[in-house]
Amino acid sequence: MRRIVLILIVMGMGAAFVAGTFTLWEKSVPVEIGHQVPDFTLETLAGEERSLSEFLGKPVTLIFFTTWCESCRLQQPYMNRFKEQYGDQIEVIYINRREPRTVVEKYVQELNVKTIIFLDRNDNQAQRYGVLGQPEALFIDENGILLYHQIGPMTDQFLWEKWGELRSIPLKSSQKR
Repeated sequence: MRRIVLILIVMGMGAAFVAGTFTLWEKSVPVEIGHQVPDFTLETLAGEERSLSEFLGKPVTLIFFTTWCESCRLQQPYMNRFKEQYGDQIEVIYINRREPRTVVEKYVQELNVKTIIFLDRNDNQAQRYGVLGQPEALFIDENGILLYHQIGPMTDQFLWEKWGELRSIPLKSSQKR
């Protein structure tokens, strides 16, 4: 009888391990280029619950960042300039990774961030999208298809050229360069 109980316990532990492994693997599999990105709903810095799908209909650049990331800080003026010049054609959305609202608010004021910011308090979306560091950006077309995954900082010129390359059409600036 003890032997049967021991076998059942070992089998139960093995099943739990396998189930946990598949759950962890499922969360960490990144979205592949050319595939539909999963929708999400997160709280914004403004305190609203918003979804990625609300912004589709035009291309989206989704940027994962933290306030302590020096590269994120250095790229911010370029992102502001890109948003000013091309914001009517391409949405730029930031996702902050695991930081308190007050810290993100200070960052926004300090660097004059001009775009919507989602708060990913548990880092679930970063894991879901296969984001490992920061800054990282996802280039998503108007239908929600992932076109490109950029690891590392960008300039407004890089964004402009990459979107032109991905879309095979030049962006039209609302300002003179």
